[in-house]
Amino acid sequence: MLNELKPERLIVSLGSGMRYLGLVSLYASLIYRELVKDVELSIHVAREDGLYDVALNLDTLRLNIGRSELRLLCFIKNNAERDVVVRESCVKLSKTRSTIYALLHRMVKRGLIIIRDNSVELTPLGEALYYVFCGVESE
Repeated sequence: MLNELKPERLIVSLGSGMRYLGLVSLYASLIYRELVKDVELSIHVAREDGLYDVALNLDTLRLNIGRSELRLLCFIKNNAERDVVVRESCVKLSKTRSTIYALLHRMVKRGLIIIRDNSVELTPLGEALYYVFCGVESE
């Protein structure tokens, strides 16, 4: 729907009982700004009794996710083993092993994936980006 409307400004409004949905909306807004259109982004938080509210401009909050990281993300969902992800990504993305490892490290720092032992898992943000960028609904 946002693709059709092409807004210049997005405001995520959080009220009582909607905080989780608000955070999901905020992530979705960040993804939209990062991948579709660079819009002004604000968050509005209000108490349901109207005693206070606050609006914060989030223009400084950026995901800073590069195209190579997004392309690599598409391989992680189907290949949970880190060694398999690295091997296949080297071939399909035409990158060296050290570059793929550096990308994985940046993705961990940005909260897209978690690496445990030899497995790679998507975080909720990684799942959302996977769905948006790779065009496949998460399982």
